[in-house]
Amino acid sequence: MSRRQILGVWAILALGVVSYAFGGQEQWLNYHSSRQYRSFVDGTHSQHIQITTEKPEGVELPEFKSDEPLFGKFKTPMVKDGYLWIALDRNNKKGVYGILYVDSNGNKSLKDETAIAAYAREQSYAQFGPIAVMFDSNDGPITYHFNLSFSGYQEKKYVYVSSGCWYEGQITADGTKYQCMLIDYDSDGTFNEKSINQGKADRIQIKKDGKWESAFVGNYITIADKLYNLKVARDGAFIKLTPAVDVNYGKFRVPSEIVELQVGGNNGSFLFRPENGLCKIPTGQYQILKWSIEEKKGIDVWQLQARGSNEKARFIVTETNEPNLMIGQPVISKLEIFQNEKNHQINYTLEGRLGESITISRNNSRVSAPKVYITNADKSYDKTFNLEYG
Repeated sequence: MSRRQILGVWAILALGVVSYAFGGQEQWLNYHSSRQYRSFVDGTHSQHIQITTEKPEGVELPEFKSDEPLFGKFKTPMVKDGYLWIALDRNNKKGVYGILYVDSNGNKSLKDETAIAAYAREQSYAQFGPIAVMFDSNDGPITYHFNLSFSGYQEKKYVYVSSGCWYEGQITADGTKYQCMLIDYDSDGTFNEKSINQGKADRIQIKKDGKWESAFVGNYITIADKLYNLKVARDGAFIKLTPAVDVNYGKFRVPSEIVELQVGGNNGSFLFRPENGLCKIPTGQYQILKWSIEEKKGIDVWQLQARGSNEKARFIVTETNEPNLMIGQPVISKLEIFQNEKNHQINYTLEGRLGESITISRNNSRVSAPKVYITNADKSYDKTFNLEYG
């Protein structure tokens, strides 16, 4: 157990009552790791490792078994250089890269590392983890685990690193206890990264009424309709909540048909169910993450849901301006046909005006994909095909 974890346990045992009673204190969480990370944590963003056969300069290397090992950098701001070297090896010239070396202590040497064998491997695929590395901090060494996957055949080879650890435990907000989870969403070794880019912002999850609700790690978090200032330890060991006061608010508008909307940025992420299309939020820059529309026809409730965003979905809220977000209907129906020799590929998608991906459901069940009818002039070819999602 690292020094940080020991301090966390001590704080829970010795100071837990004080923390809960007075608020604003560090609320410590428990560290977990697993190779089945995705079975415990909902959502993460893998780090793509650029690989090369060129041996890194200034790095001590082990005796490799193959003539062509692969090298790459696991990028993390938790070490001085900003990355840790990794190397992949194999038992023979044509075998899978099922042997891994990681500079786990950041001393620019792979020679002093123990070879890690893949726990799952096939002809062109190998999985490793959870792999432990050590980060230095003012409180002592910090343990971090990640999982690594290799896939490749001939010239095309891919390596991805995803976080293999998370922090979880009970916190108290306004006298009520909640289960809390911290996720290193971008798999870079830190748990407190704020970003308007949803692929970079780390996540905090709070369990309410038996369901996990996910939010960006940011300056604020809303718990039970109350706004708090949020501080997350860089290594994820604790969070700190204080009631938010003297907050500068602004407003923005959405079409009145929007029944639910989520936006995110450095301030965190916020879920709205707008009244008359008006939303109130702390001033700052945000990006639209998702929105939905509902319409009842007879006994059926139809939902149109949008997810995904880009820079066109960004907006700024100040105390004086009131931006109107161009979302909602109409949506764009796109049919694309590609010909490859004798085959035709037909893609059908629905997009929002900002490039969002649109899905349609009825009574919370996704509707069937549309059909395509193809015939020629003399009807000698006359067929109907079912399109498929994905």
